[in-house]
Amino acid sequence: IKDEEGTAQLEAPHGALGDVDTVRRFVIDATRSHHGIAVEEPGTDATRASVRLDLSETDEALRDRLPLDGSELDFEAGFDPPVAEHQLLLGRTHPIVAAMAGYVMDTALDPKLASKAARAGVTRTKAVSTRTHLVVVRFRYQLVVRRQNKAVQTMLAEEAQVVAFTGKPAQPDWLEAATDGASLTKLLNAEVAGNVPTEVGRDFIEEALAAIDGWAGELEARAIAGAERLAEGHANVRDQAKMAGSVEVTPALPVDVLGVYVLLPMPGATP
Repeated sequence: IKDEEGTAQLEAPHGALGDVDTVRRFVIDATRSHHGIAVEEPGTDATRASVRLDLSETDEALRDRLPLDGSELDFEAGFDPPVAEHQLLLGRTHPIVAAMAGYVMDTALDPKLASKAARAGVTRTKAVSTRTHLVVVRFRYQLVVRRQNKAVQTMLAEEAQVVAFTGKPAQPDWLEAATDGASLTKLLNAEVAGNVPTEVGRDFIEEALAAIDGWAGELEARAIAGAERLAEGHANVRDQAKMAGSVEVTPALPVDVLGVYVLLPMPGATP
């Protein structure tokens, strides 16, 4: 495989996987919200910033998922390579990060479990000048490897993404990741700047939930586009590696909506 081709395929999912700052922020928030300790250590001219994590007092259910024994629950983590020899490099796909993410997601999706994460929310922020919705969706794909027109292997893949739109839920103006990537990143980093009364927040959430069925066309179009990109990526790698056969990718529909979050502008903000 040519270096540039392999690199392109490795770089392709980075937006979905989360950048260094996103992963760092998630690990810190997940640790602190589940009774753990996360102490941020600033970097120097010779070292990068790191985080001291003590997971020994986190919820037992979370600890049970971590690929660590009791003596390994207190450690220093780095997120931006290269890291010091005594630090553990935590990336989006590291087993510790994956275990944390899985636990947070599973508890949020199960109504019988107490969760630190909510599947819906409303907040005021200076990051928007008009009502904006963030929608967490799960795209699922079936991959079928064929050789001589016969299916020889079937695989399943899935990815969670955040899509966004402005305006009313029944008349959404969708942001496009390709052209609005910077705007979406800004929305994901939005900070709370004001409170929303409970009843008002409930009304906004109910309005959004009532409109979910109307989003199906847009979400399905994105799932189909994702399947095409995935198929193209597999085809490119197989072609470069001179592998026989082909890969068919089919999206599983409908798309799962996992969470809806409403960002409201501050009073007096102008579009």
